[in-house]
Amino acid sequence: MWRNIYTPGRMKTSGRRCPRPGGGGYSFMLNRRAAFRGVIGLMVLAAFLPPALAAQDTAHVVIVATTDVHGHATGWDFVAGKAYPGGLTRVGSVVDSLRRRYPGEVVLVDAGDLLAGDPFAAYFAAVAPQDPDPMVDALNGLAYDAQVPGNHEFDFGVRFFRRAMNGARYAVVAANLYGADGTPMFAPYTIIQRGGVKVAIGGLTTPATLVLDRGPLQGQVRIDRIAATAPALLQRLRAEGDISVVLVHSGLDGPSSYDTTGIGPEDDAAVLARVAPRPDVVIVGHSHREIRDSVIGGVHFMQPAAFGRGVAVMHLSLTERGGRWVVTAVHADAVPLDREPESPALVRRLAPAKSAVSDWIGQPIGYAVGAFSAQGARVTPTPLMGFIGEVFRRAAHADLAAVSVYTTSGGLPAGEIRRSDVYPVYPYENTLKAVRISGAQVRAYLEQSARSFRVTPDGKVMLNDSIPGYDDDLVWGADYVVDLSKPVGQRITSLVVKGRPVAPTDSFTLALSSYRQAGTGGFEMLSGAPVTYDRGEGIRGLLEAAVGRDTLHPRDFARENWRIVPDRAAEQARALFGLPPLARAAVPVDSVQLRVLALGPLHGQLEPVAGLGGLAALKPILDSAAAQCDCPVVRLASGDLLQGARASDLVHGRSMVEGLNRLGLDATAVGRTDVGWSADTLQQRMSGSRFGWVTANYIDPTSGRRPDWAVPYRIVTASKRKVAVVGYTAAGDSLARDLPVIRDAAARARADRPDFLVLLANADAAAIATALPAGTFDAIVGADGPDSLVNGTPVLGGGARGTSIARVDLVRTVVGGRVFRWGVDTVRADRVRPDPDESALLARYAGAVDSAASRVVATAKLPLLHVPLQSPLGNLVADAWRNALRTDIAVVADSELRTDLPAGPLSFGALREFIGAYGTLERRTWTGAALRQFLEDALAADGRPHIHLSGLVVTYDPTGTPGRRVKDVRLLDGSKPRDKSTYWVATSAAVPAARGQAVAPDDAPVTALHAIITYFGALPQPIEAPEQPRFVVKR
Repeated sequence: MWRNIYTPGRMKTSGRRCPRPGGGGYSFMLNRRAAFRGVIGLMVLAAFLPPALAAQDTAHVVIVATTDVHGHATGWDFVAGKAYPGGLTRVGSVVDSLRRRYPGEVVLVDAGDLLAGDPFAAYFAAVAPQDPDPMVDALNGLAYDAQVPGNHEFDFGVRFFRRAMNGARYAVVAANLYGADGTPMFAPYTIIQRGGVKVAIGGLTTPATLVLDRGPLQGQVRIDRIAATAPALLQRLRAEGDISVVLVHSGLDGPSSYDTTGIGPEDDAAVLARVAPRPDVVIVGHSHREIRDSVIGGVHFMQPAAFGRGVAVMHLSLTERGGRWVVTAVHADAVPLDREPESPALVRRLAPAKSAVSDWIGQPIGYAVGAFSAQGARVTPTPLMGFIGEVFRRAAHADLAAVSVYTTSGGLPAGEIRRSDVYPVYPYENTLKAVRISGAQVRAYLEQSARSFRVTPDGKVMLNDSIPGYDDDLVWGADYVVDLSKPVGQRITSLVVKGRPVAPTDSFTLALSSYRQAGTGGFEMLSGAPVTYDRGEGIRGLLEAAVGRDTLHPRDFARENWRIVPDRAAEQARALFGLPPLARAAVPVDSVQLRVLALGPLHGQLEPVAGLGGLAALKPILDSAAAQCDCPVVRLASGDLLQGARASDLVHGRSMVEGLNRLGLDATAVGRTDVGWSADTLQQRMSGSRFGWVTANYIDPTSGRRPDWAVPYRIVTASKRKVAVVGYTAAGDSLARDLPVIRDAAARARADRPDFLVLLANADAAAIATALPAGTFDAIVGADGPDSLVNGTPVLGGGARGTSIARVDLVRTVVGGRVFRWGVDTVRADRVRPDPDESALLARYAGAVDSAASRVVATAKLPLLHVPLQSPLGNLVADAWRNALRTDIAVVADSELRTDLPAGPLSFGALREFIGAYGTLERRTWTGAALRQFLEDALAADGRPHIHLSGLVVTYDPTGTPGRRVKDVRLLDGSKPRDKSTYWVATSAAVPAARGQAVAPDDAPVTALHAIITYFGALPQPIEAPEQPRFVVKR
């Protein structure tokens, strides 16, 4: 039974205001007397109300309000697994009691932030959406009259927000909220009738939403300043209503958590007391304070307790004067819900939803060998913060990661980890981003975080009450010292990244939450920092995925990367969180059994590109990564090493092989572009390699057999450890066909009893790991990452063109288990001392490359012009492709021809610029019917051919009906292609497949450049392009 004493109120607050991460307002700790209960309360209330309440000239309205419910629909704590002292089901009990006592007089409203903040809301927003959304349906079930949206309504995006609000059977009001096109998203106000009294209710929401939820909004919403919108809104409310009520999702007043330039204040509700005509009542939200009744300029401000822990109740007595109702008395109170029962009707209504959320949040998702405690995370490094930081850094491929201390209690337990354990570690609906910042900005960032400590004149260390934990960030990936003996702003006395002191002009990528990327919490130094990563990935989802990938061990993330000095200050800081003194007992350590260093497809790139990569920079970073681990190390590559850059292409890969020899590479897969030159050329490169080449599935397209040089696997030795390395050469969509070959090679390699078995593949490593039985390989090195555990197998891949090196450590834990640790080293050429031998190699080959580029391949009699549509030059290229692959037909996309070719000598370099370096040809099989359909499709757009042909002559009508423009098709012998006959076609990936011919391209690893050089050189000199057209317009 709800009962309370209503007495004239005033603002009743104490504690501190704390902007919430994820864009939301403030938390507040309220010291509230435990009075206002019992039968006496009803007696006092009865005495207060006018005795002639039922008379025609008096009226009574009860406004009941909630705000910042944050997903607490039920009286159950889904994280703790116990009853929750609040929730809308308990609100329902209070509302039902008031409606029974004051029938037809109650107005029920909410001031925003309903749809996010609890597992109940998150489940139906992101996992199992329903219509209506159960949070909205809870308000429907309680018969709410009006609500204003809060900033957290947008946490799951504008589309979700609109869908959820469409299910509301109450008025959604927002006078300053517009779509991107300037159209109001909702009505600015609504009129509610209660006993002949018109209650006009308007809505305003904080412009802070534009900053705090910048990512989900993505320019789709406009929110005007509260002060600018209020005058017109209040005029309408006063003109049309007897009582003027404003629901404002904005704190009463105070500093904003961001730079307000161009946006407006975050907490600006108090401005409503300075605008004429003033409202009667303002329901405040967002700041998580509790205000029973604060009267400013005659306006009654009321703010209910946040998180569904209380309701605000305001009684308004009215008298009719001059044909209008006038408010003559106001009494208000804050009603706690901790002892209120739940509404049986709403409990029944939400029972299926509650059951579904309970099942979901209780699911086991991972396992930890030891506990990841959050205790003391603000004063000392902890494995929990290290784990979060590493997830951030790896997901965003960043140098550094900023992690906020969301909790200093709890953490991840030892043993089974459930989703409910991860939720409090990151309770907000933020997404992961990364920005590029300078060394000076990194230092400023850490100085801002160091403000979370306050030191008294006598040297006592305290926490700064104005900075909550979620605005106290730690930076993972950097080593730094916080000296609390120094003045604020000068406390970071040492800052090192990767063993090198950070200079102001250094550049780093920093992974961080979308909340922090907006510059909130005092981190204005991030303003304008370019975003380098933003895939809209929810952070809590990333953490859950990381928990599920492999068994977690605290020692994997127990890095002492920062510390507080002097020791006296450190001890005091630790004491704030009940931590023991600094002395630590020695603990057993895990052992790394093997470190795998992986290079991705280098594509012949010997030199840096935009400051990244280059063999001269790769060498010292590889050597450093090997030296850092007192363990066996192998250096492996996924293939596609030789072709794609001028310095390697023009000397047929000799320079790249010599450079790789100096890198200490142990083995590589044979990539598809590696076999783009002749077999003789590849064998020459292999014979000059001090590392092994492996491929289990390569078949010579001419003989149909595996050549002698195609070795399925090799054994390499690393510190007396035997590592068997199997190779896979991907060719189109052929993985399903090649899986038996891969498994057979793995079985034969296992027969040699290696300590480890690794697959190298110029393909998607994750797809291979998924397709193979778990445990087939100890690791898979692919053409790209994702640098994670897939189907029980660690997969990794270095960056293309040598921009990064991936690594994975296969670790034996002290308890006998196996875990994996990943890392990525970005290869920044300007941050390492270049290897002198590799630098000398580049200089030596510079002349050879220039000489090769100028080598004359053929001579053109006349200029060969690349004109739009069909051209003799395009037909000549098609002839070259058909000749190279020995096919019936060849098809060349016009887009593949880049330039004209001049008359006179045609050099290797000129032909390379004309067709590109390493585009590989494909041999396909098409039926005659599919061929004709392909030709019709090629003419469908504008009736003109955008391809070049060899082996065919096509007669067409450009003015005909699309799909019926081809009039005749003839092969070279004059015959027509037969619909059911099969024809070999030479083409490339730039040409779409013929409709209905989902045939995987046959292995034909010849590059377009090699085909042209060979054919042009074999023709009678000087060469001429064929004049006979292959597309003939019907006359």
